[in-house]
Amino acid sequence: MTEPEIASSQIEAAYTYRLTVRFMHSDRDLSEVPDVLGLLAHKLWRKGDEHFNPKGEWRGQRKKSACIIQFVEDHEKYLPQGIKAAITLLQPHRQYIHQLIDQGVEA
Repeated sequence: MTEPEIASSQIEAAYTYRLTVRFMHSDRDLSEVPDVLGLLAHKLWRKGDEHFNPKGEWRGQRKKSACIIQFVEDHEKYLPQGIKAAITLLQPHRQYIHQLIDQGVEA
């Protein structure tokens, strides 16, 4: 291996990644998104839901609706492979995702 290849492999081993996709909207209920995509929501809330911090302290009401989907439970060690896997899962739903965006959903 050349020096740049060794440095690259050392960098890859030093980092892990968590791949997520986040859908947000000012007031739309996004609870249908995980079902349509066939994926589990890591976090899902509607505008107006109560928000608590990790210590259990009340932080107010959610200002937007959100659906956050994680693609793997563990951290991904090889980013390009994780991105390819996520694209493979989302590709069949491309038209649906574009419809969401056209309707004001941030993705």
